[in-house]
Amino acid sequence: MERKHIEFIQSQSLYWTRGPDGIELKVLSEEAATGDRAALIRYPAGWQDNREDSLSAEEFFVLDGQLDIGGESFRRNYFGFLPERTGEARTSESGALVLSFRFASGDPDGRSEPLRIDTAAMPWDVTVLDGKLTHLRLARKILRLGPNDSGRTYLLAGLPHGVPQVPDMPQETHPHAEEMFMIHGEMKSPQGIMTTGAYFYRPGGILHGPHVSEFGFLMFMRQPGSNRVITEWSERRAPLPIDAAFAPRSAFELPEAWRTPHPVRPVY
Repeated sequence: MERKHIEFIQSQSLYWTRGPDGIELKVLSEEAATGDRAALIRYPAGWQDNREDSLSAEEFFVLDGQLDIGGESFRRNYFGFLPERTGEARTSESGALVLSFRFASGDPDGRSEPLRIDTAAMPWDVTVLDGKLTHLRLARKILRLGPNDSGRTYLLAGLPHGVPQVPDMPQETHPHAEEMFMIHGEMKSPQGIMTTGAYFYRPGGILHGPHVSEFGFLMFMRQPGSNRVITEWSERRAPLPIDAAFAPRSAFELPEAWRTPHPVRPVY
């Protein structure tokens, strides 16, 4: 069962909940029946858990601090993947803020080899990009390709001044899902301005866009269901979302706090 459409929320509008093991959690989206989940996890300084439980697969990105798993250190900007049934001790001497994605229990995509990647040390790939997105001046770093064309995980960046000199653009759909967390920057969409901390989960077949960016961005992206982007462009064109009001779309009723606009202008 697939997670429900949500586009978009600002994670700052969600409340932290504390678990019995001392970590704090913000669930961004979840399918409770399968365990498929996206969340922010905050590990307190000095935290440790020496249990070795059998767990579903997980991939994660360290936003701040340092997390040690099975004797390996994952610092800021590190990406990790842990296969299904890997239960290794975790500690955090300094504390850590981690973007975490748990796979559904038994998901075959969770059975590939473990990964530990210093993403800051990777080169950017600017060679394979859609011609209709050249205004964003995109670059990417592919972090993981799932087995049997089951999904792709990557970083996506765009330069500032990514606003074309046209009044409208076509919209797009994909047969696969898309999931995004804004690490830094902003992107303007018909649902409003996504800023640092923004998140969406978009099932396949959802018409979306156009998107523009005045200040540039760095995103963590996932594509459950395909190892490559498959895009269909609409014949109908939609106006550029230059000043679109915050109007999130969701397949379920959002709490009031999640629908509250987040400040989009920097404070100096």
